[in-house]
Amino acid sequence: MWNGQLLLTGLGKEGNPIIVDQYGDGDKPVFNGGGVVANDGATARLLNGAFWEINNLEITNTTGSDAQQGKIWGLRSIVNNGSVAKTHLYQRLLHT
Repeated sequence: MWNGQLLLTGLGKEGNPIIVDQYGDGDKPVFNGGGVVANDGATARLLNGAFWEINNLEITNTTGSDAQQGKIWGLRSIVNNGSVAKTHLYQRLLHT
């Protein structure tokens, strides 16, 4: 379990993407933002990335309250650099 943010940047290549995935058997890795609002309000944020695959993670971003917590995200991909192609961004997160 990881408490906090996972801030991802960088570019993979065609045929050689950057892969974030579970290692081995057992429970999925848990990333818990705890209601974080910094860095675009995301537990896991991919900024200006291309050729990424994010798989088999459990991502949450809540304080545990039932009340509205504002603009918070579990996983957020942002491209704000016009020179980055929005290519090969795969997210496969199963939720239980």
